Amino acid sequence: METSGNGNRVATRDYLEFNFSQQVNTQPLVPAQRHQLNNQIKSAATTLRQEPQQIWRHVHAALGVESVGDITRDQYQAAQQAVEDYLDGAKEYAACQKLVGQILRVATDKGIQEPMESFCLGAFGMDRLKELGREELAQVYAFVESHTANDKAPVNEQAATLQDCLQINSVRLVVAAAFLGGFVMGGAFL
Repeated sequence: METSGNGNRVATRDYLEFNFSQQVNTQPLVPAQRHQLNNQIKSAATTLRQEPQQIWRHVHAALGVESVGDITRDQYQAAQQAVEDYLDGAKEYAACQKLVGQILRVATDKGIQEPMESFCLGAFGMDRLKELGREELAQVYAFVESHTANDKAPVNEQAATLQDCLQINSVRLVVAAAFLGGFVMGGAFL
């Protein structure tokens, strides 16, 4: 009777197959690996201005271990990759936060919050900037940089325009009063 492969089974759970060919190395990290991993985490913590414990927690969660003592030699590469992933994610988050701040500053300065929100809704289906990715935020930034506020003049420009109109109207009033006064005075001497 042949017992290897999937073709010989009549029903599920008829028998169990055990494959002992792959052995898992359950030995803990060697001191050099542990030291290297610790240095990598300290470097990432310095770059991100965070406590190393936060990064260690991420590594432990990614590997499914309780402490650094539980990390095996076979998990060393995965631990290094978890640190790199954490560093890349934190850099991406910081870049997005900076873009959001810049977009909001430019939109407020130009007074184009409503057109910006409309653009985001039309292009991405949402208007919450913090939920957008880096590429999407770059598109919003390009939009607010190139957009001009045609709908509304800023308050200072509106006040200046009103003052100009009042000055022009007061000059017209003085000219009209002088003309009318001259007409009345001329009629009195006739």
